Amino acid sequence: MDAGGIPSRAQGATQRFFNRAPVQVSRSAYYAWLHRVPTQAEKEDAELTALIQDVVKKSRATYGGRRIKKSLLHCEDRKVSRRRISRLMRDADLACKTKRKFKATTGSRHDRPISPNHLGRQFTVGQPNQAYAGDIAYIHAQGMVIFGDRHRPVFKACRRLMWLH
Repeated sequence: MDAGGIPSRAQGATQRFFNRAPVQVSRSAYYAWLHRVPTQAEKEDAELTALIQDVVKKSRATYGGRRIKKSLLHCEDRKVSRRRISRLMRDADLACKTKRKFKATTGSRHDRPISPNHLGRQFTVGQPNQAYAGDIAYIHAQGMVIFGDRHRPVFKACRRLMWLH
């Protein structure tokens, strides 16, 4: 790091530069790039990256670009575009945690017997008490999962579905 707290290009830059695919760059161009003075925009980006890393750490990586933008505006009084924040997060390998879209509720890996499928997805039943269907409901409330199930006759369920249409 130099005096301004900005990472210098000499720290590991040579190794990163030459570890990539073969690049056709002259030696003088490489050393000119290595010893170049950072621009004002690069200095601001380094400062913003430090602020973004601080916000991500405080939020335990739950804030994305939009919430980081609001946090910077509210706490630091800094107006920064969402796209710039996203670019700086990409460059710093920062990402917010995302919720899983689907949570599996059926545990299929067990040695217990599996009930046979008597209906074969033929849900139309002519008389009552020929077939019963089950339904499971998971309700997430304040860190708890409320589990409920209902067994109902298929005959009545089919009549209800026909009535709804």
